Formats: sequence, C-alpha cells, structure tokens
Amino acid sequence: MSAILKGMFLHTFNEAGELCKQGYVVKANKTECAVQLFSWMTGDSTEIEMMPVSVLHGPTVKLYATQNDWRRAAFEAQQAAGLTASGKTWEDMETLYGILERAS
Repeated sequence: MSAILKGMFLHTFNEAGELCKQGYVVKANKTECAVQLFSWMTGDSTEIEMMPVSVLHGPTVKLYATQNDWRRAAFEAQQAAGLTASGKTWEDMETLYGILERAS
C-alpha cells in the first residue's frame, strides 16, 4: 500500500479542520514517506518531512491523485475561510496556473 502513496499530493489538517501543510510524496516504504512540503505564500518547496504511513492514511491527511485536485481543494478551503480575493473563481485560478506553468 505504501508504494501507492508515492506521487500523491496531500494536505494536512489540525484538530479544528483547518489546512496546515501541503505536500507531495516523493518516496515511500512500508512504514514512512518522504513528503516534499510547499510554502503557502509562494508555492516554493520548503523542506522534506518524514511522515508515518499510518498518518497519511489517518483523519488529519487528505490525499489527491492529481495536482489539479490538490490545488482546487486548497482554493476551495481558502475560499470557504474568506482567504481568497473577492469574486475569484476556480476557473480564474486554473487560467493563472496555466500562464505560470507556460512561463516557467
């Protein structure tokens, strides 16, 4: 089951259900995974954190198969918390992500 985790995107949540960390599983074995974490402010990679496989399958972690699903979930959570620009939609963000990816 741990081999399936490699390549998955994730969010972690605190006890109040608020987003805490965002990351990408870069390596996995039977007991733990190396997760590349990313900054909320810039999206840049920050550090690699080792996380037990049991935590990744627990209630404080949400896994996503695609980067698009991961980004959308973060946008919707931030929008629900009132942290996005007024009037912005997911489609606006998809357009922005496409422009940024073509520019890099």
